[in-house]
Amino acid sequence: MDIREDLIMPSIKDWRHGAVVQRDYELGCIPTGIEWMIRVSGIEGVSLENFQEKYNLQRSGLAPNSFDTICNVVNQDYPQVHIQFRTFIHGEEKVAFILNLLENGIPSILSLALSPKGGWHIMPVIEFKDGIFYLLNKVTQAGFIEICEIGKYELIRRHDEWPGGNDVAWLELDLK
Repeated sequence: MDIREDLIMPSIKDWRHGAVVQRDYELGCIPTGIEWMIRVSGIEGVSLENFQEKYNLQRSGLAPNSFDTICNVVNQDYPQVHIQFRTFIHGEEKVAFILNLLENGIPSILSLALSPKGGWHIMPVIEFKDGIFYLLNKVTQAGFIEICEIGKYELIRRHDEWPGGNDVAWLELDLK
């Protein structure tokens, strides 16, 4: 699959609008990422005050936190929210998919492998520029935004060589 080089800085418009503090750094990255997607998209009628706590299913003892479990529960609770998720076998396919989402202004979160020994972090994808993905790593308690920069080829390498980090979730938007 060809990775597009001709894109001109695709990004999520007003991505800072959705940036929130992740209140559970151990287990809360998926619910925080979903909250970001909802906020940045301006979807109304979603109770966000305790969203991270409600959908941190593992912390609540209800189910392991995964894209599958959390996305399905959020979709059931809020019919106006349509979150899709996908697991990728090949990193190149994952990168091309993420670029397409960005190019179309569709908010997404990805799982990024952190080590060859395992572990991953889920982060919103906010921009692609000069071969670099910019991911929203976290917002500190003081309100400072930390960005993770990762080259597309490094993302592909980690995906293909390291365990974990295979998933992408995105918000289906009604683009009428």
